[in-house]
Amino acid sequence: MPSLHKSGGILSVNNSSTKYNKRKGKITMTQDKISNKSRQNSYITAIILQLHELKAKENKLVFRRDLKSPKLLEENKPKRYDDIAMPKIFKRNADPCTIVGCKWFKSGEHVYIPYYIDTNYSPEERHQILAVLQRFNKSTCIRFVPFKLKNSDYLYFYTRPNEGCWSYIGRQGGGQFISLERNKCLRTSTVSHEVLHALGFNHEQVRIDRDEYIRVLFQNIKPEQRFNFWKVRTNNMGSPYDYNSVMHYKKYAFSKNGQPTIAARSHQIHSFGNSYGMSNTDIDRVNKLYNCRKN
Repeated sequence: MPSLHKSGGILSVNNSSTKYNKRKGKITMTQDKISNKSRQNSYITAIILQLHELKAKENKLVFRRDLKSPKLLEENKPKRYDDIAMPKIFKRNADPCTIVGCKWFKSGEHVYIPYYIDTNYSPEERHQILAVLQRFNKSTCIRFVPFKLKNSDYLYFYTRPNEGCWSYIGRQGGGQFISLERNKCLRTSTVSHEVLHALGFNHEQVRIDRDEYIRVLFQNIKPEQRFNFWKVRTNNMGSPYDYNSVMHYKKYAFSKNGQPTIAARSHQIHSFGNSYGMSNTDIDRVNKLYNCRKN
């Protein structure tokens, strides 16, 4: 059964429905220990009600359903920029990762990142998320491991109606949400995309050097969405521009008139932003950012 734990202002929820085989780097699902779902739902509801009674205090973590991130103070609720959540204290024209030092901590040869998956997901939906995490475990030195009460930094995969798909860029400190709304955000490409944000990566088409590879057609973009195409100093790790990156927008992203918003400068490039999952370049960037050796 999930349990609520508070230590030093940190609120945590324990989840025992997954196990991690450290030796083999595998995530496996085990049968849920709770057979009475109505009892479970009542328990979760009780937790939420308790959390709503808490007030944010300086240097304290608060975990509330109406906040975008459990680490934020009440007065610093984040703004949303497409699928990127950012606190108000950050400037949009700077990569948040470079401001806060967003890398997750490395222990030995691996980077262990605890995760908790919301109980509102079905077993099949949980499996979809876990399958993506397993891909990271196999192809990088990142090791996603089930959350434990002792963990202070962790990812919380959650779903709420009309929340859509979004994540912070990089480690925020404390618990941080990755929003993956049911029936909308559980494709392999989408989950991979949001997890890469959490690891510290921005969108491909906002790279400083993007004008050498694509043309952004601002005249076709919805005015209120043009900020999503502003250039940002991103973690490219010396890698070439990648049309196949899972972090690349599609050709008609945020179009106001049905016309393309992004066009490749090379006439040989006809498709981009349609990746099923991480490209080889995406994987290489993770390994370079976190100084991974052989997986």
